[in-house]
Amino acid sequence: MTNALTEAQQRVNAFGVVLSAEHDPDELIRGITEWESTIEGDDPEFGLVWFFMHSAEEGARTLTVGLRRTTGALAWFEDDAFLVPTDGTNDEHVDYFSTEGHHFPMDSRTEIPREKALAALREFVQHDALPNGIEWVEQ
Repeated sequence: MTNALTEAQQRVNAFGVVLSAEHDPDELIRGITEWESTIEGDDPEFGLVWFFMHSAEEGARTLTVGLRRTTGALAWFEDDAFLVPTDGTNDEHVDYFSTEGHHFPMDSRTEIPREKALAALREFVQHDALPNGIEWVEQ
């Protein structure tokens, strides 16, 4: 597991991974994709989810990122807003799990191509803002 992900895990609280300016987005992405690749079993419906934020304060901007084989998933939480990609492909909830095994069903319209989800994560890590590479709609 990469050093960047290990450092991020040390900042895990009840809400997710708290990022800092020292995080290299490419290292972080490499870490979560390595982690996802270690999943045993052939269940194509099984995905992992992470919650990324730059602050542990309540209401902090949070990008939820899921990975499931060739599929990614995104959701944006900020204060009372809950946004999903306008081009999300799933019509129903899809099961994702945290790295600790906690169930987190991703809402409809959250799934998009994997590379698009990872590009949004890279942008969020760098800019601490709603990723512009995604068109969003309130859910």
